[in-house]
Amino acid sequence: MLDKIDRKLLSLLQTDCTLSLQALADAVNLTTTPCWKAPEAAGR
Repeated sequence: MLDKIDRKLLSLLQTDCTLSLQALADAVNLTTTPCWKAPEAAGR
């Protein structure tokens, strides 16, 4: 199940798949590590 942050990350990537990990992290007010791990955690 996707939470609010996962949905925001997905929306950002659907809009612009060239965004850097840092840009994604900044957009959701997180560091890069949780953003990097979010897709893996959502798949469980």
